[in-house]
Amino acid sequence: MFEGEVDDAKAEVESRVAHWANFFKNHAEYFEVGKLVKEQDWEKKTPVRKLCKAAGGEERMEKARQIRREREWLATAKGRMQYGN
Repeated sequence: MFEGEVDDAKAEVESRVAHWANFFKNHAEYFEVGKLVKEQDWEKKTPVRKLCKAAGGEERMEKARQIRREREWLATAKGRMQYGN
């Protein structure tokens, strides 16, 4: 991943977590039972884990690229058939 993609991904995660935190905080049927407290600099102390196969990785990206190429080819082929090229 590129640095910009990592920053974008982190911002997206923070946004989604904030959404759900506000949802539960402001919902009439849910109530607060406690807070999660983590050590300072816990991210630096935690080892980086690899994604499992199901979570993605290179195989998933290659499959997405293949699907995109097939769609582009189909769109081009349909255009040729429509205009008789």
